[in-house]
Amino acid sequence: MDPVSVNPAGSTVATATIVNAFGGPVPGVDVTFQIGGNAQFTDGSNAVAPLTDADGQTQIMISAANTADCDNPGFDVYASITVDGQTIQLTNSPVHVSVVPPNNSCGVPVAPPQVNLANATIIAGDAIPGATVQVISAAGVMLGSSLVDMTGYWSVPTPAGTPSQQITANEVSPTGAQAGTSAWLDTDLPASARIDRANTQEVAGNLGAVESSATVTVIFPDGSMVKALANADGSYSVATPDGMVLGTVTVIVTDTAGNSSGPVTANLVTYVPPTSKVTVTVKNAQVAVGGQQTVTGKGFKSLERVTAQLCSTTSTTCTTVGTGLALLTGQVSITFTVPDTITTLGAYTVTLTGPTSGTGSATFQVIAPAVPPVTKGCAYLLWWAKWWWLLA
Repeated sequence: MDPVSVNPAGSTVATATIVNAFGGPVPGVDVTFQIGGNAQFTDGSNAVAPLTDADGQTQIMISAANTADCDNPGFDVYASITVDGQTIQLTNSPVHVSVVPPNNSCGVPVAPPQVNLANATIIAGDAIPGATVQVISAAGVMLGSSLVDMTGYWSVPTPAGTPSQQITANEVSPTGAQAGTSAWLDTDLPASARIDRANTQEVAGNLGAVESSATVTVIFPDGSMVKALANADGSYSVATPDGMVLGTVTVIVTDTAGNSSGPVTANLVTYVPPTSKVTVTVKNAQVAVGGQQTVTGKGFKSLERVTAQLCSTTSTTCTTVGTGLALLTGQVSITFTVPDTITTLGAYTVTLTGPTSGTGSATFQVIAPAVPPVTKGCAYLLWWAKWWWLLA
């Protein structure tokens, strides 16, 4: 006997199919299919016509169904054949079929649905398959209803013109049991993006260019699409793919609720590095290893984050020694300690870099630290030993 299956749509009806093979012809065979002693069917009413397979054996296939309820959540399936007046019980018969009525219709409380998306276009989420979800407005008006599919997904289109508000998603079982959950319906569309730069290096917007933490979608001239998450301050930057053709770029903003702004466009141009107007000076012409130096830059963009790097003029070795925020005047000062790991003395360049304003640099001499007082004895000797070896 084949396994007994339950209707995939969640019905309380179960269906059983019996397959049996007989050698040779089967004239006069009467097939009886009995379910739980409540119903009996013969091949005359429920059997599929006999089929003969390649090796000459005949298969007789019949099926029937019965409905379970909360008081009788299962039944036994019996199958037998009658040949020349003799009844033969089929192998593996009977089989007990357990049918659990769907959607908790036997008095089990219904779990509240989940609302995963609620915006100007759609209200959707998860719930028990087979149930119905009704979406109710803050004023008690039904905005729509949806039958939950077998994956547990439901959705209701948001009626046009519905304002943002608190809504209720109410799950209703086939027996009328209900459970609801509330959610915020956000139908306010985000403002369109501001495009501050659109070139072959990046498409970007500065502070307040888009809604905080929104998703920014950039469609490039060749039709390719790149998405990026905006920063908390509303700035964003999307790198332009290498080799991108020039033309029109489109930017769309999508807020956290899934609402999208109207598109804005700009002309993508070839990136030209800006001519730096930054000037840099250092406080001290020479600083000993382990000593402090202050570097000051002017000409940066207001509130721009500036990075200071110290580089030896005799090698490619550079070390980041600090960062600072440019004032409204465009000036920034960064005080740093000359690393005591430096072993090569001489000229060093400190460079200040702003992502928008460019770079500027100044040079000073790094010298050996001061000789420790003779009274320190061993420290004095160790200092001379170290620098004699380094300078020898």
